[in-house]
Amino acid sequence: RSIETELKLAWSGNHPDLHTLHRIEEKKEISVDQVREFCSSMRLKPYQGRTSVWIIDNAEEMNIAASNSLLMPLEEPPAHAKIILLSDSIHRIVPTIVSRCQPVFFGFLSAAEVHRIIAGLYGAADQKQDARLVADLARLAGTSLAALGLEPFLDPANGRVADAGGLTEHLQQIVAATRSVRSRI
Repeated sequence: RSIETELKLAWSGNHPDLHTLHRIEEKKEISVDQVREFCSSMRLKPYQGRTSVWIIDNAEEMNIAASNSLLMPLEEPPAHAKIILLSDSIHRIVPTIVSRCQPVFFGFLSAAEVHRIIAGLYGAADQKQDARLVADLARLAGTSLAALGLEPFLDPANGRVADAGGLTEHLQQIVAATRSVRSRI
């Protein structure tokens, strides 16, 4: 298969050798049962290639029991499996987990990149783009989009906007609250 085909399968969430674990929407953390099931599945051989990739998104959301159940697979992963923990809050991950991982830190976004992403999100909400609103949000975000709390409005499988109306309302509330605080100061 071509790389384009592999990427399309991965982005659509249909690649047989790419496995992801997310917190269940109505739960406040990743449970031990979720991690145990995820780790148990790691024994399966890759379907297409020589390697399978196992990703835990927002790894800081694992509770203590879930973290503990991940220790053995991190110490002795199956030869064909690559385990990736994603987090923007490494300090919230249990130290015994962090000590068994090789951290890879990604650089911060530039102000121009943050502005472009926010303009794209706001534009995707099918609203007339307010340049001042986008500029205010970009200024608030700084070099990371994490502070804006966009996750509930995005599709976890592909990162695209899933709730355009809710996203627009959320972004407008952030700016309104910020302007209100500024006016009181």
